[in-house]
Amino acid sequence: MRILTLTALLLTLAACVDSIDYQAAVDAARASGNPVVITRVSTSSPNSAGGVDVEVDAINASSKTVKYLDYTLRAFNAVGDPVRGDIRRRNSVDVRETGPIPPGGKTAPGAWENSWYNYSIVCARLSKVTVIFMDNSSRTFTGQSINNLLAPGAYQSCE
Repeated sequence: MRILTLTALLLTLAACVDSIDYQAAVDAARASGNPVVITRVSTSSPNSAGGVDVEVDAINASSKTVKYLDYTLRAFNAVGDPVRGDIRRRNSVDVRETGPIPPGGKTAPGAWENSWYNYSIVCARLSKVTVIFMDNSSRTFTGQSINNLLAPGAYQSCE
């Protein structure tokens, strides 16, 4: 009986972790005019060939439907230094999330596989975010302005 109760408790706690409420971040984004909230930026562990996947999750905080989310990401090692992929010899990668993402909607789960090949990559950081709406208007964020799009805890640790 104890094992059954403990199992039920652990499953309940796991469900709570997966369903983090980002409503406060979405409300703050709307109040400041930011069109999206980025809830996660993470990399996989390198596969047997050194391939590293990257994932970015976001919520549309605008009143318009998003057509595309274009991201430029940079790879870093465990001490926070930029690293290049061993094949393309580039530190950055450009990826695109295809909508439509309705107002309040979330991006589809998934990853861009083998974005880099390098065994030392442990994390990625956004260097550019472009939000393209269905009416073909767009907004681009670079540098410090990207921080305004990030939900608390969105970045995977580089350490």
